[in-house]
Amino acid sequence: MLIGRTEELKILNQVREQEKSSLVVVYGRRRIGKSFLIERHVSQHSCLYFEGIEGQGSKYHIRMLSQQIKSNFKTSELLKKQYDSWEAVMELLTSYIKSRKNKKTIIFFDEYQWIASNRSRLTSIIKKYWDKEWKKMNVQLILCGSISSYMIKKVIKSKALYGRIDLELNIKQLAPKEASLFFSKSKSELEKFKYLLIFGGTPKYLEDINQSLSFEKNLARFFFDKNSGYVNEYEKIFYSQFKEHRVYENIIRLLAKEALTLDQISKKLSFSSGGGLKSYLDNLVKAQFIKDYYASPDKLKSKIITYKIIDPFLKFYMTFVFPHRNLILNAQEPLSLLRRITKNKLNIYLGHALENFSQLFALELAKLMDFEDEVISYGPFLKKSAQAFQIDLLYFRENKCFTICEIKYSDEMISPAVIPEVENKVYQLKQLYPNHSIQKALITIIGPSKALKESRYFDYILSGREILKA
Repeated sequence: MLIGRTEELKILNQVREQEKSSLVVVYGRRRIGKSFLIERHVSQHSCLYFEGIEGQGSKYHIRMLSQQIKSNFKTSELLKKQYDSWEAVMELLTSYIKSRKNKKTIIFFDEYQWIASNRSRLTSIIKKYWDKEWKKMNVQLILCGSISSYMIKKVIKSKALYGRIDLELNIKQLAPKEASLFFSKSKSELEKFKYLLIFGGTPKYLEDINQSLSFEKNLARFFFDKNSGYVNEYEKIFYSQFKEHRVYENIIRLLAKEALTLDQISKKLSFSSGGGLKSYLDNLVKAQFIKDYYASPDKLKSKIITYKIIDPFLKFYMTFVFPHRNLILNAQEPLSLLRRITKNKLNIYLGHALENFSQLFALELAKLMDFEDEVISYGPFLKKSAQAFQIDLLYFRENKCFTICEIKYSDEMISPAVIPEVENKVYQLKQLYPNHSIQKALITIIGPSKALKESRYFDYILSGREILKA
């Protein structure tokens, strides 16, 4: 069953139903559900599906694709020919399209970066056949890939396909209300939130949660059992996602400890802060593993950008799993090992993870607070001075308005004791921006106590129930 993705599926269907050819590019990180979405999109229609295989070159893909296209012909001279170039295969594909006598023909190339061997040549050849033949033949061509940097640079922004792409879909993590649909009704909002703080909105991870097990036992099964496929998920993410994976790994290890600026990363890695390092960071942002934030909430007044890990799974993995992998691979009791490694640390971690979660889904939260259309920029805010203070999430809105978000992780209701802490941040921010109005928001899981609610101190209050059932 396809969970969520209602809007993406609607857009794909609208493009397919047009009485003309369309070229669609879909990209997003590993495990995000790209292929499953498109399979649902084409499930009621005839589709030529071909998947690229990592590590196999052009000769392999040319041979396998030609064989697959040939299987659609029963008796033809085409079956006797050998196809040993992309041009020859595209000619064969054109013959297949013509054989359908102008019926809608859907061609789905999955893991396109592997089919193209991470090069540009195939895209240029596709452009030739698109212009010459396919755009007149009622075709929907879908190019889907899991290496976002390649799909953006070599496909979407390529000169070959410039002005020809009808739809670009960047498949992101599921919104909280969609991700919550993976859980049984017996799960409390608190337990659902704990899972989301670690697995985020990545469908494959959520799908693999055993609903009959406790939160603690699922964590042990996922991360601390030597037989789990997720113990080495780190390598799978980086080896398949990035060509120069060692550089990306080193950046992630740094950011796992703290958020850093470009110059700070450059110094710690002894790597020039020029275009090379910036390009690596941009690729991590495109893959949605990290996010870049301006140092000032008014990004027009600041050129300093801070980078931090925003992917919940990767953050948990780098905190608790990566440093202990040798221990995990030799352990006999996953649950005991989980308890030993996370002892007195997990609740503290979940508090930071809720801040990370709120930053990851900041626009969804702004929508719940009914000011999404007013947001100019957002992110954590840290003022380093004699009177240093930090704001978990700060929205810079139109008409010189800030919304300060106080994010509190607790399995109990939040009391009025939080007010002096927030009031101090309001005062400090007002000193920096005296001409701005400031609103206050509380984001928590259980919700406010009766006394805090009756105080009407906060302009907005979002509880776990509201966020998951919006």
